[in-house]
Amino acid sequence: MDQVTHNKIVSFIWGIADDVLRYTPDAWINNDATKIDNQISVTRHFYKSQPLRSLAEISANLLAIEREAEGLLDGLLMTESAP
Repeated sequence: MDQVTHNKIVSFIWGIADDVLRYTPDAWINNDATKIDNQISVTRHFYKSQPLRSLAEISANLLAIEREAEGLLDGLLMTESAP
């Protein structure tokens, strides 16, 4: 293995370690169980799903955004009346 490839692999491993240790500071690597060419699904092991918003909450947000947009458009399209 050449030095450039080695550096890329080490950099990748430290990057993954940084991401994992941020959320699970007590994580470790078991070198006896480590194999080459394994893929780790970080999402599967560390993702915590968020509860979905209710339809009422989504509708309220959409209506609020629509009212805000109408207000902005009214301000842009408002013509000054002649004195």
